[in-house]
Amino acid sequence: QEDGIAKMNHASIGISGLIMAAFILFQVLMPNVPFYSMGCIIAGCIIHTFVVQGEKLYHTKELGSVKMVAYRDPLTGVKNKQAFQEMKADVDRRIDTLQLKDFGIIVFDVNGLKQVNDNLGHEEGDRYIISGCEVICKTFRHSAVYRIGGDEFVAILEGDDYLQRLNLLDQFD
Repeated sequence: QEDGIAKMNHASIGISGLIMAAFILFQVLMPNVPFYSMGCIIAGCIIHTFVVQGEKLYHTKELGSVKMVAYRDPLTGVKNKQAFQEMKADVDRRIDTLQLKDFGIIVFDVNGLKQVNDNLGHEEGDRYIISGCEVICKTFRHSAVYRIGGDEFVAILEGDDYLQRLNLLDQFD
């Protein structure tokens, strides 16, 4: 992908250079016509369109990848506390602007983690957290799930999961 972008950038710059050379030649041959200015404008547009916009797109994709890593819990793979904080602000904004009316928030605490850690070790405690997270994610499969603490999770129910919340809670129990 990066090689393709680099090749396109080099080709765009090369074409811009050729256009500028042609327009400079025309300017020499016909000094009363503003060929040099037209060449600058055309070459600048080509560079902006293919190089600057391409770089902007590349960096936007990179930022998205970095954000995904920054907002994921490394143990469970669900969204982390930072992602939850941002989602909370977004929910507040959507409530204030009347864009969000029906939703639910469920807070989960995986019971018995301390006993598992104390008796079986932290690796088994990690597996216990992962298993608890899997049960939450399977039950509330259409909802965003966040790990906000050691053994604490939050699910935000919207859409079908919100409409089916009572059935889903029965399934979960």
